[in-house]
Amino acid sequence: MTLVHDTLIIDADDTLWENNRYFEEGKERFLSLLEGRGHDRSAVTALLAEVGKAHVARWGYGALCFGRTLREVYALLRSQEREQQNLIEEIEEEIFYHPVKPFPGVEKTLEQLAARYHLFLLTKGDWREQSRKIRISGLRRHFDQVCVVPEKDAPTYARLLRECGFERDRTWVIGDSIRSDIRPAVGNGLRAVYIPNHRPWSHEVDTLPFSHMVQQVDSFRDVPSVLPHQGGGGARQPLTLLLPLPQGERG
Repeated sequence: MTLVHDTLIIDADDTLWENNRYFEEGKERFLSLLEGRGHDRSAVTALLAEVGKAHVARWGYGALCFGRTLREVYALLRSQEREQQNLIEEIEEEIFYHPVKPFPGVEKTLEQLAARYHLFLLTKGDWREQSRKIRISGLRRHFDQVCVVPEKDAPTYARLLRECGFERDRTWVIGDSIRSDIRPAVGNGLRAVYIPNHRPWSHEVDTLPFSHMVQQVDSFRDVPSVLPHQGGGGARQPLTLLLPLPQGERG
């Protein structure tokens, strides 16, 4: 496929709308309940991080994986009261169906960018969960392509470059995660725009690479100010693209 626009690969969660906040609120409810039952808060927090890391590697991202983590921690702590099981189900449901409201200025900024660039939405996690958020956000119409992947890392970006025909010197990655957006972009020779998330998930925390390939802005509405003024021209061809892992690569 030959593209006539420069391409912007844009993250979704915590770049276009708030997401991690709902996981943090669920985690806080979980910790408060167990603390009230006599468990040490810092010890439970550490156990959540350990179990969660293993579950992400096996099951991926999202509310359902988070629920698995909570259930395993309950089991390890030998806490099987029905009240706690009900709480986990409530947390899962609240995260899966959380409200999706674009950050201020996102819609207007996407309209501006869509007139000049090929917009590619790249998000990781459970396909159903991410598809729901994209749909109810009302932002789908601004994107030429939408891609849901199980992980966003250097090989994922390399595959996009190879299979979608993106040119390195005409492609930017925009997102809030250094680990999932910025580092793998720079590692593939792509320029990037970093939008810091002030409530980041600990799994995504990393050190911003020192590189002339990276620009930092305060919010999504500031993105156009650091991009080339000329994004290309030509017809836009909407397309939805999914890149699942090959069968058998996930446990």
